[in-house]
This record gives sequence, C-alpha cells and structure tokens, in this order.
Amino acid sequence: MSRPIKFRGLTLAGKMIEGCHCEWQGRHYIINDIWGFILVVPETVGQFTGLCNLAGKEIYGGHIVKMFHQEYMVVWDNREAGWYLQDEYKARIKLSHTNCGHCNIHEHKHLLEADK
Repeated sequence: MSRPIKFRGLTLAGKMIEGCHCEWQGRHYIINDIWGFILVVPETVGQFTGLCNLAGKEIYGGHIVKMFHQEYMVVWDNREAGWYLQDEYKARIKLSHTNCGHCNIHEHKHLLEADK
C-alpha cells in the first residue's frame, strides 16, 4: 500500500497549508506549487499518517484525537516504525484503519475543552 508523503503546518498569518516540509537554518517551511516556500510555526508541522477518520478528515502527526472518551496525541515511534495514539500517561495504541475511523480530530489541545 502506498500513501502520499505530505506535511501540513500553520503559517505565521494563521493559515494551515499542505506540501513538502523543509527545515533550513533552524526555520521550518512548507513548500507547495501555490505558495512556494512558506515559513510555518514549527510546533504545528505534522506528517500525514496515510489514514483518515470516517468523516474523511486526514490524520496528521501531532493531532489530538478523541476516541471512546479518551484523548490521544498522534505520534511516530522510530523503534516500531509506525504511528501510535499516545495518552497523557505515555500508554500507546497502534494507529490503524480499524481504530482511526472513530477518531474526532482536533488541531490544538485547547479545542478539546469545548467537547467536555
């Protein structure tokens, strides 16, 4: 199975854009055909996991997801070479087609407060 390799990041103007990721001289950029090289906030850069929820929203590394009344962050594990859902206690669940469909995706932790 192949998946597109793409990233997303928040521009300094507050717009989320997608494309290739580049780090140069300590700064992070998203590069695409529309905008060219755009400086982005480093903490907002995330790689596409290749998976979407049931609503069709793409899941990126760094996303906060809510599944079965539990909050997780989408993280990459170098040792296991895979995407995981990690809770606040560092417990992990392998991210897969079977569990990602039921995820409610949030860009930032503070957005979860509205769900409670």
